[in-house]
Amino acid sequence: MRMKLLSMNVLSKKSSLTLMLATLLLVTLAGCSSDGEKRPEYMDATTLESLEIPPKLSIPDTRGALELPEPAKTAPSPGDCNVK
Repeated sequence: MRMKLLSMNVLSKKSSLTLMLATLLLVTLAGCSSDGEKRPEYMDATTLESLEIPPKLSIPDTRGALELPEPAKTAPSPGDCNVK
């Protein structure tokens, strides 16, 4: 009786494993398959010339945009937060 239960348990595990592997295989093949439509290869594609930027949209002159002030002649005292 015990041997019969053991053999059924082993068969059950094998069939479960087989079913899981078969399901995994089918899902993998279904996910990787194509729908059969042929996609164009775009072999006749051409490259266009670069766009010309209109003169009004050119980069503005920013040379003086970030001018730093001259450093102070004397250093402020350590506790002075209201330096002008």
